[in-house]
Amino acid sequence: MSWSEAQTHCRQHYTDLATIDDLTDHLEFVETLRAGVGAEWIWTGLYRTDDAAPWIWSDRSGSAFRPWEIGQPNNNGGSQFCARTSLMGTFNDGECDLKYPAVCYNKRRTQTLRLMLKSSPNVNDSEVKKHILSMIEQMLMEKGLTEDVKLTYRNQSDGNIFQKGP
Repeated sequence: MSWSEAQTHCRQHYTDLATIDDLTDHLEFVETLRAGVGAEWIWTGLYRTDDAAPWIWSDRSGSAFRPWEIGQPNNNGGSQFCARTSLMGTFNDGECDLKYPAVCYNKRRTQTLRLMLKSSPNVNDSEVKKHILSMIEQMLMEKGLTEDVKLTYRNQSDGNIFQKGP
């Protein structure tokens, strides 16, 4: 796949293209490569939009850990904006339309939402809380966002979930 095809595939079926944040991630990544990928080059999630842009990860996470091969990135030909890796785990910039396998990752993401509710019943009542979660689940289903979603409440310091507003 090209880099953008790999990104689309990873986002549709997993979380995103592989992101390597530190040496621990790198060692796990290299072990994954050696265990099952039989290709010379493999796409990572590292890319840039043009030769003056900074290198960023596909999932927009920040990381300065980039084990470039000696002499890389070199932007040979002026159009190498995607990072690929060898089975040794060193990075090399390459043209994004080249076809390579890719490594995706699947990681839980936590999202905290703050809601403002206007309600006459006591929103801290257990049945009301269940109903609110049910309504949120229904909204997520309508948007197609239900796969691997688990909704929970976080208790505040006073023991309640909801706080009375102004």
